Amino acid sequence: MSASGSPQARPATDGLTPSPDRTQLAIALTITLLISRLPEIILRDVVGLDIPALAWPIAALVITTVLWLGARVLSWLGPFERYLAVMIAVTVAIVAVEVIFTSGVWATVVPPTTQPMILLLAERIVLAGLGLLVIGAALALGASRREAYLVVGDLDGPTNIRRSDGQLLGWKRFGPIAFVGLMLLMVWFAAPQLPDDIDLAAALPFIAIGAVAALLNAFWEEAAFRAAPMSMLQRAIGPSAGVVILAIWFGLGHYYGGIPSGPMGAVAAGAVALLFGRAMIETRGLGWPIALHFAGDLVIYTFLAIASVA
Repeated sequence: MSASGSPQARPATDGLTPSPDRTQLAIALTITLLISRLPEIILRDVVGLDIPALAWPIAALVITTVLWLGARVLSWLGPFERYLAVMIAVTVAIVAVEVIFTSGVWATVVPPTTQPMILLLAERIVLAGLGLLVIGAALALGASRREAYLVVGDLDGPTNIRRSDGQLLGWKRFGPIAFVGLMLLMVWFAAPQLPDDIDLAAALPFIAIGAVAALLNAFWEEAAFRAAPMSMLQRAIGPSAGVVILAIWFGLGHYYGGIPSGPMGAVAAGAVALLFGRAMIETRGLGWPIALHFAGDLVIYTFLAIASVA
């Protein structure tokens, strides 16, 4: 902070590679696209293959494992060995999600007749637990709590946006603007899901449940899909480039089943992932990323709660 209280520029890399060469960037992007949903999208929408829901996550796990084994013996892949190891943990978690939520045990514990918002909360509790396991894997691979952003962070850290006086805008001011902006954006995307008849009084308890589910979901996605992979990817290409590559991966992950989904969903999810990623590396913590992620999910889950009692 300056004497006037305005945040000043400071390195966001903490000694990590700030300017990776183009070869490193190309390798990082290529291996991330290979283990993303891009191959599945091509096979489904371009080739026209009918791929079962669990088939691609398992294929991605195999590809990631093969690349990790290659990184142990190939010098050009070596810098990405631990990144690939974390992505194995992430992909195992994704496979676990499919297996758990389609199992007979899960149907017994949470029957299909369960109120939709209760079901949503139950699923998010499981996801939050998997998020903890993924973060644990990153720590076991040698990431420090600082590298994995396992702190609230500097909530007034500087953005890369300059004010009219030349000072960098701080997250204490920019964060609330982004929070409200994300909520308005999600209202625009999700409004068509609202039923014609709204019983707000009946929906209120489920809106509260949705808020808890939104917080759990924000933690799961920020921990498993951003903080844990970033803890190792930034060692090879630096945090700024890592944010961009992981945003592309995150956006592609929303192509099927996201709100919104399809090409527009992938672009929208990738764009907000850039925002969340910048918040993470600029504040060096998960405080603002989880808060911003929660803002968007809260709107979606509120609308789902209203629809669940319609």
